[in-house]
Amino acid sequence: MKTLDVCGLSCPEPVVRTQAALKALPAGESLAVLADTATARDNILRTATQAGCRVRADNDGDAFRIVLTKA
Repeated sequence: MKTLDVCGLSCPEPVVRTQAALKALPAGESLAVLADTATARDNILRTATQAGCRVRADNDGDAFRIVLTKA
C-alpha cells in the first residue's frame, strides 16, 4: 500500500495530489492518505467516493489516515 502525506498543504492541494495518486494506482490497490485538517479529510473522502473508491478514515494522533481502495 502506498502512502501519500498531504499534511501542511492548503486546499485544494491535498485533493489535487490525491487525485493524481489515484490515477496512477491500479484497480484494486489501496492508497493511504495522511491529512492534518478535517477540511482536507472531508474533501478527500468526497472526491474518492465520487470516483467510486471504497474509503475508510481513522484518527491517527493529530492527523487523519484515510485509506482509499480503487475500484
